[in-house]
Amino acid sequence: MAGSRFSRKNAALWLAGMVCAAAAGAAVMPARWLLAALPADAPVALADAGGTLWRGSAWIALGPPGARRVLPQPVQWRWRWDALAVEISHPWLQGPLHAGLAWNGVSLSAQSLRAPASVLAALGAPWNTLAPQGMLELAWQPLRLGAALPSGPLAELRWRNAGTALAPVAPVGTYLLRVQGGKTGAALALSTESGLLDVTGQGSVGRRGLRFQGRASYAGSAGEADRAALDGLMSMLGRRSGDSVEFGA
Repeated sequence: MAGSRFSRKNAALWLAGMVCAAAAGAAVMPARWLLAALPADAPVALADAGGTLWRGSAWIALGPPGARRVLPQPVQWRWRWDALAVEISHPWLQGPLHAGLAWNGVSLSAQSLRAPASVLAALGAPWNTLAPQGMLELAWQPLRLGAALPSGPLAELRWRNAGTALAPVAPVGTYLLRVQGGKTGAALALSTESGLLDVTGQGSVGRRGLRFQGRASYAGSAGEADRAALDGLMSMLGRRSGDSVEFGA
């Protein structure tokens, strides 16, 4: 009996030592190890990372492999023991973003960000041809990655004072994309808030990927000079029929 108790005690001490060693190792694990964890063909990648997994920073690169562009400011993170979550910060974020780990996925706190629309050009075609201008404003509700989407509003993406190198008139308008959660995935709804082009669209994101169908036409406020300035953009957007264009994905 004494030997059995001794063995169990040794095993417990050994296990505790292993846990402490693992925690100590993770505390100093280089942040650059995150580079190897991301898929090589992902449209978002880390170009460089410093610090540790508990507190560090990294430069974000957008675009396809071989043609990525590094964003001008790094993203920073730190582990918050009081919240049991990672606090993520970036100049584009309007406040800290909290990512917490749970048995049923990763939870993300509600937050918003503002970024120049020119960043879209880093994603490649057709954005690099459009050379977008204006400001992107994205706001989202609390999310849990790895779990079913909740029903109701999830996010809103507003392209404010939208412009493009294909149109010598600016701004073209302000457009809003709403994302709504449902049982089969997320529903997308595109609408026009103001501008020289009336743009609408409906779509979904689910197991079958992205499906979207949209339509653009001249707004009633667009004069002859505006229509002439927007002619090249309209022809590039998709299948044109008179003064309207249908596009999709």
